[in-house]
Amino acid sequence: MDNEKKQETEKKLTKYDRKMQKRAEAKVREAREENILRIVGIVIVLAIVIFAASFPVRRVIDKNEKMLKVDGREISRPEYEYYYNLSKNSYESTYGTMLAQYYGIDVSKQSGTAMYDEYVTFDEFYQEMAVEKLKENAAFKKAMAEEGFQYDVTEDYNNYIAELNESIKSSGLTAADYYHANFGSYASEKSLESYVKDSLATMAFYEAKSDEFKAESASDDDSSEDTIDYEALQKAADYIEEITKDIDVEVLSKKITYDDKRAQQEADEAAAAANADAATGTADGTEDNTGSDTEDNTAN
Repeated sequence: MDNEKKQETEKKLTKYDRKMQKRAEAKVREAREENILRIVGIVIVLAIVIFAASFPVRRVIDKNEKMLKVDGREISRPEYEYYYNLSKNSYESTYGTMLAQYYGIDVSKQSGTAMYDEYVTFDEFYQEMAVEKLKENAAFKKAMAEEGFQYDVTEDYNNYIAELNESIKSSGLTAADYYHANFGSYASEKSLESYVKDSLATMAFYEAKSDEFKAESASDDDSSEDTIDYEALQKAADYIEEITKDIDVEVLSKKITYDDKRAQQEADEAAAAANADAATGTADGTEDNTGSDTEDNTAN
């Protein structure tokens, strides 16, 4: 009898133990899941913090990116973007109305894959203009040093800033937004100061040289004013071509792509010229042979 009671008690305890065991296992699972969720949460928070912290780091990296070398001097992204946007804004303000009126082209929207010509997009065309301007500036600064040309840009710079501030007010934008929209992602009055002053100095030098060329053309009493202006412009263009021909450019950034397209254009044009010469030579040879055959037949 006692044995039966003992066995019954053991059976009841075994069921209880199993029940408690299940509860314990459930608690272990819950604790493990909580730990997993806590770890995942920490990882997500760290990822967000790292990603957010990387923004200023990436901006510093981008800002210090070297886009190209001009005459051995490295050009940073802010300086390149300044000249890129100057070129873009100048082209749009000069030709925008005419192209919209006669051809229905809104140049302010022609970017990305929109083609400027057979080889380059509008974006690449503005790249090319920016690099040419940087080349001209480098050449002008060399010539200025060689000729001892000095110019105080203080008054010109102050006038420029005053006019720019008026444009900012009338635009309805903040100064920061206006600079970014018109001069590049990293542009501000302070960051652009040296570039603007360089541009003003080289512009003054160019105007001085243009006056020299105009005076040379005016020395001919028979020249009309229109002729003088045309000759002066031609001399100025020849002068720029001469002083920039030895200015080397090395592209460092993959963001600048116009140079490969222009290299392809030069190769295509050289091949076309060679084919044309070959065709002309073949035609000339045919004509010569025909003439010789005719003369031989006549003689016979």
